[in-house]
Amino acid sequence: MSKKKHDLVAALKTTFQEQVEDTELQINYDGFKHNLEHAKEKHNELVPQINQNLSSIRTLKESILNLALEGVLSPDASTRVKELEEANEELIKRIEEYKMEIEENQALIEKYEQLNFHKLFTWWKALKAVDPETESYLEWKETYNDKII
Repeated sequence: MSKKKHDLVAALKTTFQEQVEDTELQINYDGFKHNLEHAKEKHNELVPQINQNLSSIRTLKESILNLALEGVLSPDASTRVKELEEANEELIKRIEEYKMEIEENQALIEKYEQLNFHKLFTWWKALKAVDPETESYLEWKETYNDKII
């Protein structure tokens, strides 16, 4: 019965490669980036609408005040102000939801990047410990710059 010598370097490199090829975390990370961009787009689409409504509200309120000073009441203008304010409240609520989504996705992206950096450095230290000819960390990590493991 012959005993094969266990090749620690090969085993460690194989295990690391399995980690690199596992795409679950990369898929999650890419999803966070996609969700972030989508939320930013939606947020930015709403900002001009809200600003336009605010401008219209301000103009209508000035008109109502000027008419009131002249003794004329305008129920239609008052109704329109209320409608615009209600519409703006709904838009502001939606924009706040997008802002929260942006912040959540940014936090997740940053956390994944920090954990990835730590994980890569830990793997490199382990590989360097068993194989002193492993290149420097800065050179070695370049291979995995766009990869979440």
